[in-house]
Amino acid sequence: MTRFKASATCNGRSEVFVDTSYIVGLTDRRDQWHKDALRVANRVPKHPSVTNLVLAESVTIVGSRSGGKSARILYDYFVDECRLIFVDAMLQDSAIVQHTRFDGKLSLADCATVAAMVKASDTELASFDTDFDKVAGVNRLS
Repeated sequence: MTRFKASATCNGRSEVFVDTSYIVGLTDRRDQWHKDALRVANRVPKHPSVTNLVLAESVTIVGSRSGGKSARILYDYFVDECRLIFVDAMLQDSAIVQHTRFDGKLSLADCATVAAMVKASDTELASFDTDFDKVAGVNRLS
């Protein structure tokens, strides 16, 4: 099981975080974002950053659409290939501040991603969720 340190970089550049909309779009051929996700995929490094909340959302959606085996394959990808960031109490507290600041327009999971990005000084996020456009400093790859 590969776990990347919070300060890890890919080829000397900032990491790219991934969001549920990108992951589901990439893995589900029937998803509305599938073609866009394939296009964006070449801009996402081999080991993207992801929070455990995005992992949970993505695995749940893929499991409900494609079954448990597909969900397990996605889970194993996250654990083995991604820089997995666990939302601890400090990130969770930062996330609820963001959630309140955006008056609930960003989900708590999305706000945890923003908090993790701020902590890691990263700015790029593969996502099709336009709510991230409200967040200064987030460069949404879409």
